[in-house]
Amino acid sequence: MEPVYLSIQQEATGKRMRQLIREKGYSVRDIQEAMGFESPQAVYKWLSGKCLPNLDNFLILSRILHTSMEDILVVDGDIAVFRNEVRQMKSVWNREDFYWARIDGKLPGMIRMLCKDLKYCRQRITRGYSDRDVRNIQKWFMDVVPDMLQQFRDTSRSSPGILGENYTNEQGILANDTCHEEWNRILTEMLRLFREADEHTCQKKNPYGEEHSAMWSEFSERFGLIGEKLRTEEEKKDPRWIRAHFPSEIPEYQELDRLYWEEEKKLETYRDECKDKAFEMFSKWFWHLWD
Repeated sequence: MEPVYLSIQQEATGKRMRQLIREKGYSVRDIQEAMGFESPQAVYKWLSGKCLPNLDNFLILSRILHTSMEDILVVDGDIAVFRNEVRQMKSVWNREDFYWARIDGKLPGMIRMLCKDLKYCRQRITRGYSDRDVRNIQKWFMDVVPDMLQQFRDTSRSSPGILGENYTNEQGILANDTCHEEWNRILTEMLRLFREADEHTCQKKNPYGEEHSAMWSEFSERFGLIGEKLRTEEEKKDPRWIRAHFPSEIPEYQELDRLYWEEEKKLETYRDECKDKAFEMFSKWFWHLWD
């Protein structure tokens, strides 16, 4: 594989963290307590882009936000190539973990990851799945099964006999030419639905996404990373409790914020519908998914 050159954008990654924390309904204090920190200063540094979490904290944060480290990161360079090649590796080797261990400058961290992945390899060989897969079955399914379906469709040499119409050809042999075409159509539609159900591969995007991102940048510049300049005198009395403020509280941002979240709800509904249809097809043709 060719070298992949990446440049992590710390400030943009911090903004991405703020967005995810807001979407999940958490506050800075919630993250602080989940991390076991005595003060929120480390979290503020992450959100401001002054520094990045180490590997352990990044893993914890990704679990709290129910996403992957890759989805939190904002990276310049060949990120599309990087994601595609990581996606196609089809092994337990998680280059993302090794990458962060290297960024952290700690060789022991890389060695620990190597030992873990060797364990995961053994688990997959002996029982078909690893502890890493168990921690996020939904993500494992959406990462692996659509790719398996695509390869199955592209390499399948047979199709269900119940499709198409049988006839006797000139040589007197029973034939069915249309079943392969129909089976390919069914697999293609099933694959499309699974891809559309996944937030990361869905072709539909929020039309207000870029505007909303720009709005957040402007809000942060005016009122602070988490709107700390909007804190009331009552809120300032207890320095241990820091309430985050959001653009929806500012009249000039309310309309765009409302439109953005309305579209997000529509997208979630659309992806859920695609997921339900995909599993309906998956269930219907389940016993035919062999070659």
